[in-house]
Amino acid sequence: MTSFLPQLPVYESALVATGVYLGVCALIRAIPKRHAGSISPQDVIGAVIVGGIAVEGMVPPEAGPGDAAVMIVVVLFWNFALDWLGDRSPALRRLLREPPTRLIHHGRILYPALRREMLTEEELLAELRKQGVGDVADVKYAFLEADGQVSVVPAKK
Repeated sequence: MTSFLPQLPVYESALVATGVYLGVCALIRAIPKRHAGSISPQDVIGAVIVGGIAVEGMVPPEAGPGDAAVMIVVVLFWNFALDWLGDRSPALRRLLREPPTRLIHHGRILYPALRREMLTEEELLAELRKQGVGDVADVKYAFLEADGQVSVVPAKK
């Protein structure tokens, strides 16, 4: 019969869960912002594979349901704690939340920024059209926000 009590030392489960959670957070931070606002089939497949690999790295064969519960609580704790700390600390907020990327400056497309965010000119123009902007010259600034959306500041006529 399976015991619902942790089989491993609680501190060990907590340390492993913390390491894997923070490691995956760091890897996700490296993803270009353009992918943050949409989920493609590749994103789902990648998330499932990363989750499976993370579980294999976190849960040793001798672990039981109690150990899994400890790890889940630790991951939820870190998720809440980083959100809470990020709201209260400007320095940590900058580390956890990527600032917007300027894509257009006074009617000119900033191509190095497009390349860095893996965004094509056609995708940018489509986003502008969705916001009712037909010409790049009509844009004072456009930013790629952390959630993957493009925000536009129109030029004054």
